[in-house]
Amino acid sequence: MFITFEGVEACGKSTQASLLHKYFQEKQIKSFLTREPGGFAFGEKIREILLHDRNIELSHKSALLLFSAVRSEHCAKYILPKLQDDYQVICDRFIDSSMVYQSFAGDLSRESVIWLNTFSTGSLMPDVTFYLRIDFEESQKRLQGQEKDKIELASSEYHRKLIAGFDDLAAREPNRVVVLDGHLPVVEIHQRVLRFLKNKKEISLKFKEGN
Repeated sequence: MFITFEGVEACGKSTQASLLHKYFQEKQIKSFLTREPGGFAFGEKIREILLHDRNIELSHKSALLLFSAVRSEHCAKYILPKLQDDYQVICDRFIDSSMVYQSFAGDLSRESVIWLNTFSTGSLMPDVTFYLRIDFEESQKRLQGQEKDKIELASSEYHRKLIAGFDDLAAREPNRVVVLDGHLPVVEIHQRVLRFLKNKKEISLKFKEGN
């Protein structure tokens, strides 16, 4: 399966992606953990430009094109080969982030983002996406005392649009997107992820083999 984790800043998705990867490893189930933007050398360089280089300010269109270039390489050289080799692939963010950040909360049309994502990924979509939902106040609370990247420094209006965008995504694709309460304890969220996956026929056999 191709499993992704989505949500706004500090929602806990990276933690949950890592916990799931660790669980698979412990059960001797082949697992590959990656992230966007990033996950490999070229992706990490673009991540630095997009998130951390304060001297470079990009339009939503330019950001989307950079994300798409990284995603194209990511899929062709890493994600698809791992899926073909029977790995469970776990990705911290994928195309849904582009839909929310550059379209819903940005100024690009939904159609243009869908087209470019389809082109860059070869129509690859996650089998399941876990959306860890937290409110704006909780996100800001968790970010206190941390060095913030360019997105984390954006206005409160933009961040509230991001939450609304992920909510809209979940409503549009209820068969793929699983909404989890990101305010719950980390262990409880992890257990809910596992319970959901163990009920998926595509992966239940793997769990049984691992057990």
